[in-house]
Amino acid sequence: MFQQLILLALLAHNSSAFRLSHNKDDHHRWRRIDEPSVATNEASEASGTDVIEHDHPRWQRGIPAIPPITGVHEESGCSCEKGYIFPFTVYAKPGEQTALVNFPEPAIQNCPDLVRKEVNPKGLPARFGLGKHVVTYSFWYKVNDQPEDKTNCFVSFTVAPCECPTRVVSVKVHPGKTEADVSWLKPEPSCPAIPRASNPSTKGWFSVGKHTRTYIYKANNVFPPFDIECQVKIIVTGKFCGKTTYDPATHVCCCGVVHEKNSGYECCGENYYNPREQICCADSILQSIDEQCPKMA
Repeated sequence: MFQQLILLALLAHNSSAFRLSHNKDDHHRWRRIDEPSVATNEASEASGTDVIEHDHPRWQRGIPAIPPITGVHEESGCSCEKGYIFPFTVYAKPGEQTALVNFPEPAIQNCPDLVRKEVNPKGLPARFGLGKHVVTYSFWYKVNDQPEDKTNCFVSFTVAPCECPTRVVSVKVHPGKTEADVSWLKPEPSCPAIPRASNPSTKGWFSVGKHTRTYIYKANNVFPPFDIECQVKIIVTGKFCGKTTYDPATHVCCCGVVHEKNSGYECCGENYYNPREQICCADSILQSIDEQCPKMA
């Protein structure tokens, strides 16, 4: 009986030197107080920071530390102020393959001991070719006596051409008219721009021939701003018969007089006749087919 009491006392004493903890498989096991926690050590190795055991009940219970968030220091929280600058587009002048790009440096927060900064590529403002680009700002900082850490801020943008393709409008003059009533859509550049107040309207009367209307815009979302021209070319077609236009597909011109086209008909001076019924005599005189042309004196 006395030996059993001694054994129970030893078991009770030893049990106080153990406590419950979690391993990475989320199973429970008993370990000694001076034995390191598997989960705590693994979190320390993954984050690259030392695990500091605070005199707090959660540590006495063997609960592992929460690993730090990637890219942000566990104590300082050093990061880009907005995380990043929203992607934007810079426009190149018509006919050019590069554009001058400039923007404010990304701001960082919670970086009390900034050591140095690097920009890749260097030298802003700078010219960039057409396409997508990323500029990286790297900030090195220290917190207390810990090794240097780094935070990256990325600025992404696209260089696109500012274009305004020439618009072509083709019309025909109605028969009997000398001009055509033409209207068109106002041309606009592919980049944000402000139209000049003196730009022409989008309609008018035009004679047969080629005409050009030019619209000027000020590209305002670029550095530095530039003017861009948009053109509308108006082509008016029509065949003249004397001073009147006509459509050869539907009409015929006889010595300056327009006639509606008829199959088999021919011109006789200003006249338009059917050879099966009439003959064309000298001086453009029409005579019945059963008659003779008058003799010339």
